[in-house]
Amino acid sequence: MLEAFWLGSNWLVGVPVAAAIVVALRELARAMLAGALGFRVFEVKCGVGRRIATRTVGPVDLVLGALPLAVSILAESGSARHHLRGRLIQAAGPLALQIGLGLWLDRALTASVPDAFSRGFAPWASLHVANALLILLHGLLPLASSAGDRTDVRWVLDEVFGAAEESRHARARYYARSARHALERGDVTRARAVLDRGSTQLGRDPLLVACEEILRGRELDSVVDQGACVDALRRAIEEDVPLRPGEPGDSPSVAARLRRAAIAALPLATVGLAALAAHPELAARFAHARLVSSSATVAAAGSRPACEAALARWGRWLDPLDLVLASDAATLRDRHAQLARLERCRGDLEAAIAHQRRANAAAEAALMARPEDGGGRSHATLADELDLIALLRQTAEIERDRRAFRRALAALATAERRVERLGRLRGVDAEAAAREAPALELEGDRIASARETILMHMRGG
Repeated sequence: MLEAFWLGSNWLVGVPVAAAIVVALRELARAMLAGALGFRVFEVKCGVGRRIATRTVGPVDLVLGALPLAVSILAESGSARHHLRGRLIQAAGPLALQIGLGLWLDRALTASVPDAFSRGFAPWASLHVANALLILLHGLLPLASSAGDRTDVRWVLDEVFGAAEESRHARARYYARSARHALERGDVTRARAVLDRGSTQLGRDPLLVACEEILRGRELDSVVDQGACVDALRRAIEEDVPLRPGEPGDSPSVAARLRRAAIAALPLATVGLAALAAHPELAARFAHARLVSSSATVAAAGSRPACEAALARWGRWLDPLDLVLASDAATLRDRHAQLARLERCRGDLEAAIAHQRRANAAAEAALMARPEDGGGRSHATLADELDLIALLRQTAEIERDRRAFRRALAALATAERRVERLGRLRGVDAEAAAREAPALELEGDRIASARETILMHMRGG
């Protein structure tokens, strides 16, 4: 009972509190980075979602959000030459700090997280879990809210694939906030000059127009009037949210759609590529299976140019696949069986029979490699046995085309013996017998039909 209490307390209380601490560290790191890079910080928001509290400390607005999942800062200006680099450092810097914190906590913890959670109050384990969850959130999910809150990876992608309109809107917010802070210091002339400069550079931006109307519509002779005007400017800036994609009035261009698609796909694509780099054999097996299935379709169609193109595709892919693909018996069986069909379709019977013999040998090796039970009976599946029988029939067809009729009949005789052997073995298991009977009868009919065709060719001379 006590273990359940501590486990629930650490998850329900410890982890959220630890997440708020990590978020506060992120806030501090990002604000310090922004100042060190020459940016002017206007707002630091701790948390996402609805604003719970706002307080102004000097020229900076401190905002507390409802959910302790992220921090965001509004920092503009900085060196024009290194603006993009500075923004990327602001976006990725806190995530690097979190990774370092996670590595340190991983070494510092003396017990596993489940054990620490169930034994008692576990602040370091809670911090470790909260930090790991926030790293996954900010490193893999390119999320953005309508209020402008973004994960770190979304911030990086927005800067890399940034649209001109978003940059223009950010500059307008910079001028609006600069005017507000000038007015907070009682410098009305500078506030008007900043808005005029912004309008000259950006044109009739809606936010700048709203701020100019607020200044023109108020008397600014007293401190009280200036304070009221500052509050009005703050509300205008907070309520100024650009249209999100898909909202009424928004008609994104093709470039904007491509940018959003890249932002959404890049993190997952990066994770997928990393997984493929860690397990390249999975990708090689998938490519090999695609080649086998497409070759079967092409060979069944019987078009000689298509078969030649399929063989050329095999030639391009074989060497790269063999670098990472383990050439087990089943893989070699499927590969050489399809190559034999393609060579036969193309008309090169000598190459076809060479591939066919390699496929038969690989199929027999696959059956021999299977373990045996105490009675000595092989656990080879019906599919593997039927594959070998089908390969023997294919061998007979190629030998028939080569007019090697005796070899063709010998291959069919071998296939027929295997069918009879399976018929005897399946009698041990009534359920297996009922399942295997239709397939074995079909193979028997195909072998008989192939033998009749070969005998007709022999009589025809």
